[in-house]
Amino acid sequence: MLSDLSSWCSPPDGCGKDMTLDQPPVSYFRCDQKGGSAVLLTFDAQEGTVTLFEGGKKRTDLLSDYRAIVFSDPLLDVDSDVEQEARCYEFVFSDKEVFVSRAIAVMECEGVLHVFRVHDDNVYRVIIPRTHLHQYHEKTSTSPVVGEKLQSISVPITSRSQLGEMLRGGLLPTRRNILDQMRHNESLTEQEYSQLKIEFQGNHKDTDVIQYLLSSGVYAEPAIQFARAQSIGLPYVEVDQLEPDKKAIALFDETTARNLHIFPIMFHKDRVVVAMINPADYGVMTQLRFLVGKDIEPVVTNERALRHAIDNLYSPLSSDEIFIQAEASVEPDVVHDGGTPETDSDQGSDKPTVRLVANILSDAINKKASDIHIRPQEKHVDLIFRINGSLITIKRFSRSMLSSLVSRIKIIGQMNVAEHRLPQDGRTHLKHSGKDVDLRISILPSVYGESVVMRILDTSAGLKGMDEIGFSESDQEKFAHLINRSSGMILVTGPTGSGKSTTLYAALKEISKRNVNVITVEDPVEYHMPDILQVQVKSKIDMTFARVLRQMLRHDPDVIMVGEIRDRETALIASESALTGHIVLSTLHTNSASLTISRLLEMGIEPYMINSSLAAVLAQRLVRTNCPHCSEEYRPDPAMCDLMNVSHDDVFYKGKGCVDCMQTGVLGRRAVYELLQIGSEMRRLIVSDPNPVQLEELARKEGMKPLTECAVDLAKQGVISLDEAYRVRLE
Repeated sequence: MLSDLSSWCSPPDGCGKDMTLDQPPVSYFRCDQKGGSAVLLTFDAQEGTVTLFEGGKKRTDLLSDYRAIVFSDPLLDVDSDVEQEARCYEFVFSDKEVFVSRAIAVMECEGVLHVFRVHDDNVYRVIIPRTHLHQYHEKTSTSPVVGEKLQSISVPITSRSQLGEMLRGGLLPTRRNILDQMRHNESLTEQEYSQLKIEFQGNHKDTDVIQYLLSSGVYAEPAIQFARAQSIGLPYVEVDQLEPDKKAIALFDETTARNLHIFPIMFHKDRVVVAMINPADYGVMTQLRFLVGKDIEPVVTNERALRHAIDNLYSPLSSDEIFIQAEASVEPDVVHDGGTPETDSDQGSDKPTVRLVANILSDAINKKASDIHIRPQEKHVDLIFRINGSLITIKRFSRSMLSSLVSRIKIIGQMNVAEHRLPQDGRTHLKHSGKDVDLRISILPSVYGESVVMRILDTSAGLKGMDEIGFSESDQEKFAHLINRSSGMILVTGPTGSGKSTTLYAALKEISKRNVNVITVEDPVEYHMPDILQVQVKSKIDMTFARVLRQMLRHDPDVIMVGEIRDRETALIASESALTGHIVLSTLHTNSASLTISRLLEMGIEPYMINSSLAAVLAQRLVRTNCPHCSEEYRPDPAMCDLMNVSHDDVFYKGKGCVDCMQTGVLGRRAVYELLQIGSEMRRLIVSDPNPVQLEELARKEGMKPLTECAVDLAKQGVISLDEAYRVRLE
């Protein structure tokens, strides 16, 4: 028994049997906004204490520390149609937090409210200590509405007027669980429904089922969220298709909207209507009420629509206003011989230009761009972002703004503002929404003015694991075996921007699980990893790869990572390190795996040294994957099919372009590769001064799958288009 029954309020008639279950499961909500699930061991209203068992530990707290304790199991033998008798109650706490619930009764005992909450024709007990409760009352304005006045949601809402009408009339929950609702909507086939019912047989909450469906990636998120809205009686809104109320959006800034995954829409009576993915998130609802000081009316949307709405509303470059202000602040141009206008604002002190550069950086980071291009043309300047490997023109603006814009960027990158004739390189570090971001800036004079490219490196981004690179199962096992050797050199090759560093960091992440000493020398250090010693090259003080590598060997490393092999000296030291019992990881700029051996020979590395030190070569490229939201079947050019050695009857897919992929048809990238392991036959061939053709033929004979075939296989699976496979092919 949880406590003396004399102080334990019995439920009213029709609600079910008295609660006599020992150690029931509960959910709790503390006054410090923390919550969780536990087992209730004891509850003593007279003493004002509660004892919970959570995470293998028992603790006793004061009841006054809690806002509410909700019993997870319903009362027994509840009368049918109990929901029709329920009334709506509002509980207002001293911190203005509001809790609204439909209940069959509210009873007070020993300074504690026992709320008999009704949900899905079941009654659940909720305990609310009176300590922090300001008042509670029945909400007569929202008492049960006659059945015919209630509506059931049958279509997504796409306008504020439609939403307002639905909120005024009220919505009727379907009372179906999420799987039954999705079957009713024909979002699940009978086979899928049966399999999921078996998977979730027993007592599973809808939130658990929804989380599983969303994480599986098999079922369409809009269909899941639509069914969620119907089952709980909330409007479902395509939030990216309606125009929000300016007064409502003024209540929240961009950071709040992104962090809490919400979007303000409008006011309804005295409430703020907010679109959410999970309207049952108590923590988010609490924060929203605290921020605006008003009650929140949640509506349901899906993550894609929410993200688009936030991007469209808060994008700092969505309006021409900032460009107009920046252009207006520029004084009449004085053009020098190089063709670049010079103004008194070249020092970057004008506030509109400062704000414009900040907005460009913010927008690029939010859009996950890897590069920002500011490219001058004869009559205008193009602002271009590289997103998912594609160049996307974001804006065109007047050439009169170029000089002040470049000057501001030079100041950020600590470059010479007065120098317009020579190329310059700069670097800076900034924080954006709590993330650490490095910028590598390059300025190159052109016939129409100075061109700028800024590379964005998100140093706080999560590192990829080995299973996220794109390896097949067999090749992942091979590569894992290679990096877990005791010695040997493993090279990752490819052109700039082919994902070599990402692969090396994934290998280091796997290696760091072992108790080994890992040291890296890089230029620059792109990702900061714990428990690894990372060294930055500084060429201005002659701190080169070779010099650091020689010194590094005195620090007892087990694994060495060299950012790039650029010359014979670095290649020689790396090879010698592999011979003396170290794993050496590095990159080299070659087109294919077999050409890497020829490149090392050309650099002057002796064949016997390559034979003894080189363990494997991984050549890779990055391919742009089809956007899953707009991918459709297409027919490649017959000549391309012949070149790629595929049948004209094979089915291929390609993205046609949508809002998710910014009309590019591609969304995300992954690696295609060829993995060459150095075997005994290859070692014998290396000694005989082979040509690249011989090396390639032997590599294929020994089981290396060429990079081009890897790309074609992905095209046949519909992951990429055949055009993309053709783009990265190796001749």
